[in-house]
Amino acid sequence: MREAMAEAEVGDDVYGDDPTVNRLEVLAAEKLGKESALFVPSGTMGNLLALIRSYWGIENDLHYRRDVTLHEDKTRMTKQNAGRVMACLNNLVLGLLIGKLNFRYLPSARRYFAAFPAQALALLTRL
Repeated sequence: MREAMAEAEVGDDVYGDDPTVNRLEVLAAEKLGKESALFVPSGTMGNLLALIRSYWGIENDLHYRRDVTLHEDKTRMTKQNAGRVMACLNNLVLGLLIGKLNFRYLPSARRYFAAFPAQALALLTRL
């Protein structure tokens, strides 16, 4: 056992220098059909990484829709409850476009209603 340990290829996996870990990650990525893989030494660490990844996936998706489409980060509303009111209106817009009208891509919905403002007014009056 000591001889096997003494002759084993070793390196620092943090810096990507451990050939065994590198081969294991490549093999795992190939088996799962993924671009890359990351070795973690315990199931708990793997679960924590999956939890963090799923949280940021949700956060990034919502942030993208709110910021890029509705320009929420650019707003400078600081008077009393103006920011909260705008957030409620943004939630209403997102709920209508995604939930009720099944628009998957919000910029296309904005272009559609910019071209047909009567449709947007009709939608709001039906609420």
